[in-house]
Amino acid sequence: MILDNIEPILQDECGLVKDRPIIVGVSGGPDSLCLMETLRQAGYSIIIAHFNHQLRPEAGQDAHMVEKIASRLMLGCIIDGADVRAYADQQKLSLEEAARNMRYHFMFRLARERNAQAVAVGHTADDQVETILMHFLRGSGISGLKGMSHRSIIKTFDPSIPIVRPLLNTWREETTVYCAANGLRPHYDSSNDSINFQRNRIRHLLIPSLESYNPKFRDAVLRMSQSLKSDYSLLMETLEDAWQDVVTSVEEDAIAFDAELLSNRSLGLQRNLIKHAMQILRPKLDVNFSALERATNLIKDHAHSSSVDLKGGLRMFREAGVVYVCTLNSKLSFNLWPQMPSTTPISVTVPGQVDLAGGWKMNCERWHIPTLVKEAG
Repeated sequence: MILDNIEPILQDECGLVKDRPIIVGVSGGPDSLCLMETLRQAGYSIIIAHFNHQLRPEAGQDAHMVEKIASRLMLGCIIDGADVRAYADQQKLSLEEAARNMRYHFMFRLARERNAQAVAVGHTADDQVETILMHFLRGSGISGLKGMSHRSIIKTFDPSIPIVRPLLNTWREETTVYCAANGLRPHYDSSNDSINFQRNRIRHLLIPSLESYNPKFRDAVLRMSQSLKSDYSLLMETLEDAWQDVVTSVEEDAIAFDAELLSNRSLGLQRNLIKHAMQILRPKLDVNFSALERATNLIKDHAHSSSVDLKGGLRMFREAGVVYVCTLNSKLSFNLWPQMPSTTPISVTVPGQVDLAGGWKMNCERWHIPTLVKEAG
């Protein structure tokens, strides 16, 4: 059963301690109720957080049910809510993304107010498989295909409080059985059946189809994610070492690389270095392969291109011996005046044109009328 091996996950993987509170997101479904009861029975201090997205007529009943369960178990419970649909329209987000943003902002705000050690959510092994397939369909690299971690920091919500997912190795059907065994009656969320949401289409259409090729498809994806986590850790260690060698400065709006050292790295490492720089400047940015391909083309093309648009309002420049990843409004030297591409003297023919750093060009021509020279000066 779940509790038989949950303690090592709570302590070692999630890094939880029993003398500080944990904010537990409880929707009223089997996964979150299972998480709540597992933590409670394991002796952790928990505060229940429920967010009403106001997307279904019965959403108010879910909030009332969670409040009653918390009262029966003598647990602290905070209920909040907002019009997610209006927020999604205003911010031009999908309903899924808008609901997640508002729910997480609520839970992390509560975590700061209560000095909580973490925010815990009920993501299961099924959620892990669905998330990996969503990343696969977007063409993600190893960082997406490894899936979610038991403990991680989401800087857009809080720079230091982690989100923990103790049930990542637990299948959804196990949480349902656990709730029944512990006298918990989950509410059924009808929106989980709607194929208007991508995750539901993956859950109800894509996964059953793939299971016709491999009945143990979900287990195979879960094993793959666990294997890729180890590979990703190795990659991050290599990336950190390379970052220390090739990065010359990190500013709020620009990151500079030594162009020669960067070009000597392997293609895969170049892509990951540029991706890391882009995500430092734009933490929410979903970096795709085409943007990284444009970046690596600029790195290897010393003779022609000196700048390229990446994604999300970021550009990449090469100026002399430096490669910059920067925002569009960054104030870098090559934006302000022409500069020599290196310390090597440049021969100038008259008439003629020579290339300078940062895309600048110098035109040379002979004037025979002295007064025009004075006017030009």
